[in-house]
Amino acid sequence: MTLTRGATTYAYGATAKVTVHLSRPGTTVSVYAKPYGGTKTLLKRAATDAEGNLVVTTPVKVRTTFTATYAGDADYDAVTRTAAVAVRARVTATVTRVVGTSGSYKLVRVGSSPRVYGTVRPYHTGQCVSFQGQEPTGSGWGYTQSSGCVKLSSSSNASVYFGSSWTRGSRLRMRVIWGGDTRNAKATSSWVYLKFVS
Repeated sequence: MTLTRGATTYAYGATAKVTVHLSRPGTTVSVYAKPYGGTKTLLKRAATDAEGNLVVTTPVKVRTTFTATYAGDADYDAVTRTAAVAVRARVTATVTRVVGTSGSYKLVRVGSSPRVYGTVRPYHTGQCVSFQGQEPTGSGWGYTQSSGCVKLSSSSNASVYFGSSWTRGSRLRMRVIWGGDTRNAKATSSWVYLKFVS
């Protein structure tokens, strides 16, 4: 018996797929899932198809271990196989004090001290995120700066704000990076583009 993963890493909330293959088609197998820190539960107990396969899918939000078991019979011993999938956290970045948009840019007023919020799901309260910013260069984006550790609040949010030094026409982009742990894999938000206006 083999237990094959559809992917080694899934996005938060995505549907994971595992395929059990047994050399005896039409034989009943059981497939279980155990999320990290959670309870092992039965997903499906059914016979394999004519080719000896049984496909099982389930949404995943944290690292999850799948177990497939065949109980055995008078001719064959019982068999158990396990496989784990990693799950990336969902990290998002949002901007406050937005007064409009221009293409991909969020427009914010000079001196309004906008904040960029980073949110991590599922909750990872007390852990660090970093905010990474870049400014335009002649060939793209550069002058990269990072905030260092900013701890997530009890609601798994964190933020940084911009002071009054930014001038009209200044542009930058920001993203939020979370480093991962045993429950979820490392994840990075999409870039958020900002432009300062009068």
